[in-house]
Amino acid sequence: MFCRNCGKELTGSPEFCMSCGAKPMAGTSFCPGCGAPTTPMTEICPKCGTRVARKAAATGSTWMPVTAGILDLVIGVPSLIIGIIWATLGGLASWFIWFIGWLGAPIYGPMIILSIVAIVGGVFALTKRAWGFALAASICAFIVGLPTIVPAILLGIPAIVFTILGKDKFK
Repeated sequence: MFCRNCGKELTGSPEFCMSCGAKPMAGTSFCPGCGAPTTPMTEICPKCGTRVARKAAATGSTWMPVTAGILDLVIGVPSLIIGIIWATLGGLASWFIWFIGWLGAPIYGPMIILSIVAIVGGVFALTKRAWGFALAASICAFIVGLPTIVPAILLGIPAIVFTILGKDKFK
């Protein structure tokens, strides 16, 4: 085994390279199988055929965008259902009591639209695509959760924070 940072040959499986002090697989400059020079883009060593791409660096920890997407969906789906029910009942009730439909219209229309954005953006966050749209979805989920406060604080704010902190995990 060779250190990927400095290229020195290592005996056994040491935790740190005795030559440079780095973790043996932390670098990208040398092949761990034969010690040949490589670039950060090298996936397979051209000299010995050893796979040199680090899977951990390629995938990384993806829990933040996934969690943000789940939170967006947890807020968005029930809000969409409530918005549709509210719109239907508000429309039916407006035949009998005109002010219920009139008071509900400015609320349930935007609620349905924001819920749809939260759902679609939640899917984007789960698949780690379109960071800007995923962030907009988290903000929409926060806004949709505001009427009852608890979903906005417990789910909406963490969704926004996780989306922002997980920005580097998006394609």
